Amino acid sequence: MEQNYTAVGWLIKHTETMETLSFPLKIGKNQIGRKTTDHNPDIMVENDNYISRNHAIIVVKINEKSEFEYLLVDNAELQGKPSLNGTYLNGNPERIGDKPVKLSDGDTIQTGLTKFVLKTSKVAINVDDELHKHHSN
Repeated sequence: MEQNYTAVGWLIKHTETMETLSFPLKIGKNQIGRKTTDHNPDIMVENDNYISRNHAIIVVKINEKSEFEYLLVDNAELQGKPSLNGTYLNGNPERIGDKPVKLSDGDTIQTGLTKFVLKTSKVAINVDDELHKHHSN
């Protein structure tokens, strides 16, 4: 995938029995969703029928300390309603609500059956190192 921006973090897809993949994050909205013939979200999930086309959003912004801040939203911003099957954080059985949730490096996000780990630019040296760590676990 060609990118025209500097990644400010990555989502590492590490779902059991599926290929480990990385998705670069940009400043602004990063949409997570199911790929269809007419829909290509920033973070495309295939082979997971429990993910909506517009499932969740990770918003990356610069805070008052000039640091990147990562927020997770269960799609309330795009359709005015949460995803059908929910978005979960760090194994919590309760889905996140309609308010943005602040993320930290290493947080696990689950959408449908698909799991992602957030690696922030502050902690990760590069995406290849992170892919190797998650692939070898």
